[in-house]
Amino acid sequence: MTPRKAPLFRHLMPIAGWVFMGVWLSMLSLFTWLFLRDGGFHQFPAEIELGIMGLFWLFGIGGGGQFFDLPIVWLKMDGNYLRVRRQWLLTAKTTMIPLDAVPSPILRESRDESEPYFHCVLTLSEGDSVVFSEHRDRQDAENALAHFRDAVSQGQV
Repeated sequence: MTPRKAPLFRHLMPIAGWVFMGVWLSMLSLFTWLFLRDGGFHQFPAEIELGIMGLFWLFGIGGGGQFFDLPIVWLKMDGNYLRVRRQWLLTAKTTMIPLDAVPSPILRESRDESEPYFHCVLTLSEGDSVVFSEHRDRQDAENALAHFRDAVSQGQV
């Protein structure tokens, strides 16, 4: 039996968002049930309470749409191919890219509460892009990009 190769990169950060939104929507459902059961919370006029519940649901559905749309990503060498596996809650998609056709990843900078945040992004042939690594330190992100490029150029992990 041959040993399984470890993934080149695993991006599991979306799980934190999935868990957060799962808890948010569960608690919101519970509070909505209590609200309906008791005919409101009787803290404010009924119209204001309905508006507040509506806003919580608006943010819950909007946030859930964004968080649940982020896939977990695995990059793995598979012979002469790079296997890109994207996993959402209910579906998955695998893309095989020949090593000689792997596009060069880019470093995308954003802000997280006024702090710089760096994403290593690979653009696939379908036009989709996947984040395969995230870092708060620019040097760590550049090291991840260099590790990716070296592994692809050598054809191994």
